[in-house]
Parts: sequence; C-alpha cells; structure tokens
Amino acid sequence: MEDGTSKVGAAEQGSTSDTEEREIHIISNDCVDCGVCEFMCPLGAIVETKKQFSILKRVCDGCAECVPFCPVRAIVPRSKFRDRQDNNVAVNLRRVLDKED
Repeated sequence: MEDGTSKVGAAEQGSTSDTEEREIHIISNDCVDCGVCEFMCPLGAIVETKKQFSILKRVCDGCAECVPFCPVRAIVPRSKFRDRQDNNVAVNLRRVLDKED
C-alpha cells in the first residue's frame, strides 16, 4: 500500500481485504488422519479430535494454505461441504452394494 501499511495491517484495522472474502473450510469424512493439515495451518486452527482432524471456525481465517497439502482432498470450502459429504455416502454405498453382487 502506498501509505506504508501492509495488507495485514489494513485487515487488522478493518479495511476491506482479501481476508474478508475468504471462505472457512471444513474437513470432510474423507480425512485419513495423517496430520499434515495441522502442521501446515499457520494459525493453528486445525486440531486432532477423536475421529479425525477438525478446523476451529473461530480461529480459521479461510487462507486455505492447508488445502493443497491434504493427500485425499478432504478439506473443502464450507459451501461445498454438504455436497462432498453426500457424494461420499453415495460412493461408499455403491461400493458396498457392488461387493454384494
């Protein structure tokens, strides 16, 4: 910025920035519990829970720096989470039914 403030400084002051347009992500049930996302999150917003890793929405700023490191692409934007979960159920059901044939 011309006045010498950084993009981060502007965001902290309440100015419009790309952080305000970022979407919070959620880890789908495809998670294989590898822990790479937890290590890659710069904010520490990803924590290990009982069954898989989870993103703390109060901490996540939507930077998506963790997304490219997930080996199974389990980290999805909140707006696509329901479709992803529904698709996973359908895929798993088809797999089970195919085995019975």
